[in-house]
Amino acid sequence: MGKKDTYAIRSSRLCDTAYEVSKLDEDLNLQETYLVSEIGGQGSGSLVCTCFAGAKNCRHQKMLRKFQAEDRIDSGWRYSFDKDKWFPPINVEAVD
Repeated sequence: MGKKDTYAIRSSRLCDTAYEVSKLDEDLNLQETYLVSEIGGQGSGSLVCTCFAGAKNCRHQKMLRKFQAEDRIDSGWRYSFDKDKWFPPINVEAVD
C-alpha cells in the first residue's frame, strides 16, 4: 500500500447492494478492484469484502461507509485512506 494511493467507489453492475472499490496509484492507474457487498440492507447491513481481510472490518468496508456518509459513490471523488483526505473528481474534456 503506497501512501499516495487513492480509492474510488462505484455501484456494481452485479447487484444493488455491491460496490466496486478501485485502488489507484498516484498517476491514477488502476491497481486493484475489490467487491464489497452489503448484506441485510443498503447503508445499514453487514459488509463483506473480496480482499484477504474481507470477513473482518477491512479498510474497504470502512471507506464504503465514508463514501456513503458523504454521498460520494459514483461521483468521481477519490479518497486517501492513509491520509484521511478527499480528492475532487477530475474533469476531462473530450478531444475531437
